[in-house]
Order: sequence, then C-alpha cells, then structure tokens
Amino acid sequence: MNSRFGQTTIEKWIIFHSTLPFKKGGHTVAASFYGGDEKTWNINEQLTWKNNYTKMYPAGAARMIETVETFVLSNTADRMHVLIIKPLDPGVVYLKVIVDDGDYEQTYLKMPESPYERQ
Repeated sequence: MNSRFGQTTIEKWIIFHSTLPFKKGGHTVAASFYGGDEKTWNINEQLTWKNNYTKMYPAGAARMIETVETFVLSNTADRMHVLIIKPLDPGVVYLKVIVDDGDYEQTYLKMPESPYERQ
C-alpha cells in the first residue's frame, strides 16, 4: 500500500471467467470505491482470432481473464472503504476479487481463500 498526501494507492485484481467477446467491442465493467472515481475497462476485447495464440487460447485454457486496476483511496476516519463492481454488459462472470495492499503473490491458483472455521 503506497501512502502519500493523505491518499492511498491500492491495486485491485478481478478475475473473470473466460467469456469470449460475443458483443462487438467486448464486455465492459465499472468499479469504484465508495466516494471515489469510477473506472471503466474492457475485459475481453483482445480475445480475437488475431490474438488467438497470445491472448485467446491462454485465457481459454486457464478458464479465466485477469485484470488489474490501480485506485486511489482517500483516508477516512474509520479506514473503511466499500468496493462497488458492476458489469455494464451481459455475460460477465466474476470468479475472484483481490484487493492488494502490497502483499499479493501472483500464483497459478490465485492464492488460498481467507481462513474460515466452521462452527
């Protein structure tokens, strides 16, 4: 987590299912932290026959599309932030959301889930 001038920079990884772009131009998603600027990006516009060996086949084999976006968070008194993610097109399937504060290790299986004890 990088902090300066009362703001924090944080990376957010969103892993989507490998949906091929059945809509011309691909599928778009928007995300923001409550009270912050909303970012919009396309998740699969590069999954085309032109990029079949570099983008399309690897995404299909892994069954996922990884995206990384950097956000600036303003410091709040309670240090709480609400993440808002919304698909702007049909067919978008989320697999995992990772908010990286600087300790994320990129692995093939995308790190273990948070510990949970069943009671």
